[in-house]
Amino acid sequence: MLTNTLALRKEIAHLISAKKKVKISKLNHSTFSALGFDELDVVEMILEVEKKYHLVIPDELPLKTIDDFVQFVGSPELKQAS
Repeated sequence: MLTNTLALRKEIAHLISAKKKVKISKLNHSTFSALGFDELDVVEMILEVEKKYHLVIPDELPLKTIDDFVQFVGSPELKQAS
């Protein structure tokens, strides 16, 4: 499972890095707000992740870091619901 989580983290980091033109090393160690991302930036990232993984991320889900995306996309509950 750890290997899958690391691979998922890498995929999501690359996706967001390409979309927002931010180095992956900065994404890995910062919150989105610390990088200067506003709510619209986060919505754009959500849309990209939803499109890539064919899922819907609930509006109420707090997404402040790459790890928040990884936890949601990689959650066992999400896989069981599919």
